[in-house]
Amino acid sequence: DGETSLQAALREVREETGVDDLDFRWGERYMDTGPYSHGKVARYYIAVTEIESIVMGLSPETGEPEHHEADWMDFDCAYDISSPRVREVVQWARNVIGR
Repeated sequence: DGETSLQAALREVREETGVDDLDFRWGERYMDTGPYSHGKVARYYIAVTEIESIVMGLSPETGEPEHHEADWMDFDCAYDISSPRVREVVQWARNVIGR
């Protein structure tokens, strides 16, 4: 409560990856996924960071990591490993950023 969607995204990225230096070079545009997992919708923004090291944060509810791995990759790799709903986001980001 009380957060904009961008503020929530910044908090989530910081909590889940340790990345707290994001440059929204393409503005605050975003793309929402279609509903999944009991009607949830994920909102994706595009940003750049110079931070290379990812530190997996722990879920406040379970005390366990919310994710088990992270990697930096190009669009082709991201597309290949993504679910269909996330593939749409990868294609959108590629179009926004360009090659």
